[in-house]
Amino acid sequence: MALASAGRAWAPSRACSSSGAHSRASAVPAAANGWRQQRRAVVEWRQRRHVAAAAGGGEPKGNLGDELLDFMYAGKKLRKWYGQEGQVLPRDGRPDPSNTQQPEEEEEEVAREYIAVLDADSSPMAEQVVLQLILNRAKIRALVKDAAAAKTGFGPYIEAVQGDANDAAAVRRLLRGAKAAVCCGQLGALLPAAAATRLPHVVLLSTAGSAGGRGGFALFASAEQQALGDASREAALRSSGLPHTILQVGGLAGQPGGESALALAAGQPGAAPAGQVSREDAAKALAEAAERDAAGGSLVVQLTSGGPGEPPADWQAAYDELLKVSA
Repeated sequence: MALASAGRAWAPSRACSSSGAHSRASAVPAAANGWRQQRRAVVEWRQRRHVAAAAGGGEPKGNLGDELLDFMYAGKKLRKWYGQEGQVLPRDGRPDPSNTQQPEEEEEEVAREYIAVLDADSSPMAEQVVLQLILNRAKIRALVKDAAAAKTGFGPYIEAVQGDANDAAAVRRLLRGAKAAVCCGQLGALLPAAAATRLPHVVLLSTAGSAGGRGGFALFASAEQQALGDASREAALRSSGLPHTILQVGGLAGQPGGESALALAAGQPGAAPAGQVSREDAAKALAEAAERDAAGGSLVVQLTSGGPGEPPADWQAAYDELLKVSA
């Protein structure tokens, strides 16, 4: 019932076949190196901002999206190839007034190419998901409280929609043209907006049922931690009938990602696994889950760390195999 990425490649047990492990193994070192480069890029970018601010010279020019891509792929050439060099995206998720398109009500006519992320500037986990999606070269639409600040921070790699999860109109704008939405906080108006816009896939992070979410120190948890531990989020999503992926983790750690052998197993409603996983590993799992074709079936996944090792070399194959085992 579990898929483990120990050593060279994830290896499903019991009903899952281990064929193809050798062909996938060669991709693991490259994936691990990418993880380490990403971590260094994020750390260096933040250090530059702190040093510049301390020196009284203001924050350095550029944004986190540019810094990540420049660091990992050796400069601005990738940005030009990526199609973002000099590109101007509409702010606030609103249609360009110079471009006459079909009215918003005709959702079935809208091409679905964006991955929507809620609370991208107020949730540490959502921010991590945005960074992973930038590295995946995904088209991103982010719900933020300050669209101008988000564009400055993330650069042209996101389309910002100003509002919060409880703003039904903003959430509907966020989901227009989206193929999936990632939620790391309160659901707010997400589910009714998803139903109204016929959203194909909702991805939810949850720690409901974990030891850290019951009593004790949970009283002092952050707003994000409290939301993640709320079992009603999972129940509401399951009962909505919307295609979904629920990623269950026992807790989130601030350690670097890409350094643990991650295990994927079929989850049970409101029953997060024990232990913690890196925020970066969880964000990577969410970003990859958002690319999954949920038309094949909804999925509840438990993500755990199995100690030193490598993450899955092929996340989509891991999710597909798990779906077969869960059926």
